[in-house]
Amino acid sequence: DLSAQMGAAPLGDHAPVRVDPTDAEVADVALRLVRLLERPEAVPLLHAPLVRELHYWLLAGRHGAAIRRLGWPGSHVQRVARAVAVLRTDFAQSLPVESLAALAGMSPSSFHQHFRAVTSLSPLQFQKQLRLIEARRLMLSEGASASGAAFA
Repeated sequence: DLSAQMGAAPLGDHAPVRVDPTDAEVADVALRLVRLLERPEAVPLLHAPLVRELHYWLLAGRHGAAIRRLGWPGSHVQRVARAVAVLRTDFAQSLPVESLAALAGMSPSSFHQHFRAVTSLSPLQFQKQLRLIEARRLMLSEGASASGAAFA
């Protein structure tokens, strides 16, 4: 709804979505939402407008165009997001780029280009990062050895 009111996201090249410092406006409204928990009587009246304001600042911020493209049915970003979801679920499996491209409804070369534009990594690099994150998690939270985590 809000995204539609704001209009189409600009087309063309865009920076990959990544972790950045939070915009002051987003931090401000997030803090007000947290403080709202201290005033339960105000929640029914103020929660919805604050969430709407948060959505506005996120959509208007530096990654707003990419966030809006996520919601567009059939957008390249949404199709890449489908492949990312499969990679996150099945990161331990060998997933050929051709299979991921077919899932995204793209040719392998187009998929590779759009995947890199969205994530700043190739599909193989992305999968390797997921595997490293999982190995680190196993080592830190479950006390697995490096060799044990590598074969988990």
